[in-house]
Amino acid sequence: MYLVYYHTDFQLPLQLCSLVSLQGYKKALSGQQRASLVEKSRQKPQERRNVLNNVFESSNYEADPLLKAAGISICRDFTQIDGRVLQAPKLKVGRGDDLFPRNGRWNFNNKTLVEPVRIERWAIANFSARCYVRGLVRDLIKCGEKKGIMIEAPFDPIFEENPQNRRLSAPFEWTR
Repeated sequence: MYLVYYHTDFQLPLQLCSLVSLQGYKKALSGQQRASLVEKSRQKPQERRNVLNNVFESSNYEADPLLKAAGISICRDFTQIDGRVLQAPKLKVGRGDDLFPRNGRWNFNNKTLVEPVRIERWAIANFSARCYVRGLVRDLIKCGEKKGIMIEAPFDPIFEENPQNRRLSAPFEWTR
C-alpha cells in the first residue's frame, strides 16, 4: 500500500489524498520510482483490480484506529457503472475512401489526406548536436508529399545553436 507521510507520526493511504491545484512535486523521481510508475501504468485493468483487492484484504482498514477516529470508512466494493463499448470511428481519407482501424489503430500507409494543405513558410531551430538537419528536412518533405501535403523548403539559414554554448547552463531561471 502506498502511504503519504506527514512529518513522522502521521500517515494516510494515498487513495484518500488529492493534489491541490498548482501544487507540484518538484523533486525528480529516482530510477526505481520511475520504473515502478511505468510498470504500474502498464498493468491491465483486471491485474490492477486484483492488486487493489489484495491490498484491501491485507490492510484491514476497518480496524485502523486513525481512520475510525476521523470517521472514515472504506467500502470494499468497486463502484459499478453501466456502459458499452463504442465502435471505433471510421476516417475519411483522400479520394473519399473510408479507413477503419485494425487491432486498435488506423494505418495511414499509402493514404492521403482529404483536404491537405500547402506549407509555404516554416523554419527549423536545431538544438541537437546529433541531428542531420538536411536529411530531416528531406524526409519531412517526402512524408508530406505522400500524404498530399505540399511542403516548401524551410527558411534558410537553419537556426542552430552555437556548439560552444551547448554545455552552458540556461541564461534565465523560471520563477513564480
